[in-house]
Amino acid sequence: MRTVNFRIFFEEQFLPSLGKDPLNFAPGESCGNRMLGYVNDALSDAWRNAFWSEQMVIEERTLDSDNEIDWTAAGKTDIDAIEGFFATEQDARDVRGHLNFTAGPGGLRVFNAPATVWARLRPYPPVFSRTEWDGDKPYTANENCYSAESGRSFRSKIEQSNNPPEEDDGTNWEEILFPEEFVPFAKAKAASAHHEFERQFEQAGRMESKALKILFYLKKSKGM
Repeated sequence: MRTVNFRIFFEEQFLPSLGKDPLNFAPGESCGNRMLGYVNDALSDAWRNAFWSEQMVIEERTLDSDNEIDWTAAGKTDIDAIEGFFATEQDARDVRGHLNFTAGPGGLRVFNAPATVWARLRPYPPVFSRTEWDGDKPYTANENCYSAESGRSFRSKIEQSNNPPEEDDGTNWEEILFPEEFVPFAKAKAASAHHEFERQFEQAGRMESKALKILFYLKKSKGM
């Protein structure tokens, strides 16, 4: 999946498309945070509605004696949603032969399953921050920060402090990248939200229609 630097998208593509000077939407400014929220919401919408196979995580999991999986087990994938459980890895990749599951007292109970199953998982969508990394701040897992110098965004993989993300080898921080294929949709969807905030309802409606058309063709291009 091709990606773009978030600052390039936000300051060189999105804001100029609205006729906005990026200098007026600096990190930390309330108007800039509002625009950031529109973009994150749009990206989340695209991620969940135009998801395709190459972005999924396929992971083998072991059931206990009650046919349950403790999803809090350490070292497992941090996920947004479970797309399904399957008897084999190939079934999970081809999305065939779903195994039924439900919540149990010790985790997720999978019915009529072998001792190990393959889970098809949806990772969390990228979430961007424009809050500068702070060496004095302790970070929790999945907390985000930003480097104004490089325009790069990062997600904390663990609880940590005083680990500069720009110098990290991937142990503590993961760079968050903007999927290039979602750029047109995110621009239109976020623009619609902005126009609605400004009570420019005609423009908001036009951009919402444009966003829906882009999403339709994006899904169609992937056979969805």
